[in-house]
Amino acid sequence: SDYHWYVAEWANGYDWRDFNHTYTMPWDQTHNINFRLNYIHRSGLGLSMIGNYGSGFPYTPEDARARPIDKQYSGRMPPTSNVDLKIYYDLKIKDLSIRLFGDISNAMNKANVLAVDNTTGEPDATLDTGQPPMYVWKPYYFSPPRHIEIGISVGH
Repeated sequence: SDYHWYVAEWANGYDWRDFNHTYTMPWDQTHNINFRLNYIHRSGLGLSMIGNYGSGFPYTPEDARARPIDKQYSGRMPPTSNVDLKIYYDLKIKDLSIRLFGDISNAMNKANVLAVDNTTGEPDATLDTGQPPMYVWKPYYFSPPRHIEIGISVGH
């Protein structure tokens, strides 16, 4: 497990409005927590859980005409979190080593917001009324849904 605390800022000496003002950087994820739990039983059963939490990344709030209405990168997207699970069972049949396994990505099926519309701060809404609905809904602004894989591996 680990925890990271970062503050990424820069002084913008080229901005005529706020000379030498400090701005948040676009990759400033202030808090980040990662964890990993493993359980292995002598019977051949194994379970692994990997998870993380991250505070939201910054964005620049804009009006409907895409003009900044606040300081650069002063808005924050929602935080993200994820849990992945892996389970397996090892067995031997004659000379063969067999592993039955299941992998679940995004086990909680959480739709993390990865990007937002700068006019609303939301991933699925905009103040730009000239946009048809097909351009407002951007599925790539969300993390992928739960994904499950099951399988068997065989070796000597």
